[in-house]
Amino acid sequence: MKDFSFLDVIINLPLDSLYTYKTNLKTKIGSIVKVPFGNNNEITDAVVISAPYTAKRNYYIKKIVSVKSYEGLFSFSQIQLLLWASEYYLVSLPKILNSLFSKKIFNLKNLEEKNIKINSQEVKKTNNINLFISYNKDLKKHINDNVEISKKT
Repeated sequence: MKDFSFLDVIINLPLDSLYTYKTNLKTKIGSIVKVPFGNNNEITDAVVISAPYTAKRNYYIKKIVSVKSYEGLFSFSQIQLLLWASEYYLVSLPKILNSLFSKKIFNLKNLEEKNIKINSQEVKKTNNINLFISYNKDLKKHINDNVEISKKT
């Protein structure tokens, strides 16, 4: 029998609770995973919000089906900010996540693959998409553009 660790996740549904799942897959805080949810075990996306931990449980815990995105759409610091906001404003973490981000945010493809031809050989090119990194690139571009305008005047 394999050793399982437990993770707390936020389900991509308008619910007000965190859910615990077991896994032996490699994940980190912010990873997007596929989990069975509800009585009919419908597979849905969830965001990992805790580091793996071990504990004795006296009840059945469902297993994570797969890791959709190890890197995830959210960085560790963004998850920490959401946790802080949850405590500070006394609002549950799922409510904060669902009010700040559209439900369709999980439909973003974390890995965008393109087939390109180099010297008549087809090669797969993979681009990582991360909200934190993408935002920083836009912010840097905006600052650089403003600096260039300031230098001209």
